[in-house]
Amino acid sequence: MHDTSAHITAKPAAYAGLAQHNAGTALTAHQRRAVFLARLLELGDVAKACEAAGVPRTTLESWKQHHPGFKSQMRQTREATTDRVLGYIKSAYRTHGNFPTVREIMAGMALSSTSMAICYLRMLEEGGRIVNCGTDAQRRYTLPEVLDALKGLR
Repeated sequence: MHDTSAHITAKPAAYAGLAQHNAGTALTAHQRRAVFLARLLELGDVAKACEAAGVPRTTLESWKQHHPGFKSQMRQTREATTDRVLGYIKSAYRTHGNFPTVREIMAGMALSSTSMAICYLRMLEEGGRIVNCGTDAQRRYTLPEVLDALKGLR
């Protein structure tokens, strides 16, 4: 069986512009999967990545079922995007002194909707990388290190 885990970082970037450069040439299935993963990494949204890569959702589901490692590649790509969201949040916190709102995260990360931003916030919360302090409807999350620092001031 072919290990395609290395393609998560190397191949999607290499294939990202392939569809535009070779518009008259059909891509192989492997290249189409790589283009999709590159778009998923860029956009953070499966539906938008399918649209941008020209991949029907039914094809995506087929890839998940019939291509070993593809689900894992998708998970790794989503985790990489989650890391980028956390990086954005930390940068915004350092710059502005507070946690960005969902809309600010959506705009700053060029996500397609507030629902996608909330999805990434939930993944970060489930992983213990942010904390839901429930104090402000718009800025109810904080970073664990900030919460620890505040507790130390009491």
